[in-house]
Amino acid sequence: MQMCSHQQVVGMNRSHTAQVQCRSTTNRVGVAKALPSCSRRALWLGGLGGLVLPSFLTLDAQASESAAPGIAETLIHYSPARDKTPAIRAGIIRPETSYSFDVPARWKEARLSNNVNGNFCMPSCGEPWTEAIFEEGSGKETIKIALLAVPLNKLTNKKLPSIQDLGTPETLITKIGPYITGNYYEADEDTLKEIKVKTGADGLQYWQYEIFSPHAVVGSGPYSLCSTTAKGEVLFLFICTASEKLWNKQQGTLRAVLDSFVA
Repeated sequence: MQMCSHQQVVGMNRSHTAQVQCRSTTNRVGVAKALPSCSRRALWLGGLGGLVLPSFLTLDAQASESAAPGIAETLIHYSPARDKTPAIRAGIIRPETSYSFDVPARWKEARLSNNVNGNFCMPSCGEPWTEAIFEEGSGKETIKIALLAVPLNKLTNKKLPSIQDLGTPETLITKIGPYITGNYYEADEDTLKEIKVKTGADGLQYWQYEIFSPHAVVGSGPYSLCSTTAKGEVLFLFICTASEKLWNKQQGTLRAVLDSFVA
């Protein structure tokens, strides 16, 4: 992939390498998203409805199309602008080393209210806040990416802990499960289908979960993937959720998006 400012355009399909011309501009709040001006070869996706912030971007980029079974979306690489979120402006998340991830180009970024993005409590938020949401669709047929930040002092008294300091993947999920499902997490009702432990190129350990939660709120499941790691003062929860219908069609895309997350 080729880095272009805050964006990478990653075209994934089954055939050959192609040139893709993209246009870009930066909107009022510093969101940068790449949208190919050519026709998209993508399956439709569903996501949570609601207020969305139109996104535009102007840059020229190349998209390499290669065999990628299960992925039928053009992905862009997203990283926030230096003044994008309250946590970045407050210095809780350092802008020079802030998070990034891939997202389907056709998805919209949701506008977050002050009580959701932590603007009302920075820099001393005692509860989790949301850094970003990308989504598509409406009603029960939803598919969504959400990045949540949990203050680490809610989970441990240790200063600047690693995720390994928080216990094991099995014990941590009992504490963060409700943030993933949007409701509650009960081992006898919610199915923890898989746990993976990975070490990223940044040296951080990432714990990945796959959960089936029949009681998840609309827009938060019932199928959920989560990649979590600790960095600085924050435990990041990068959550991908889908309805059953869209999970069956798009889980390959969601798994690729999950693996792209870097805190």
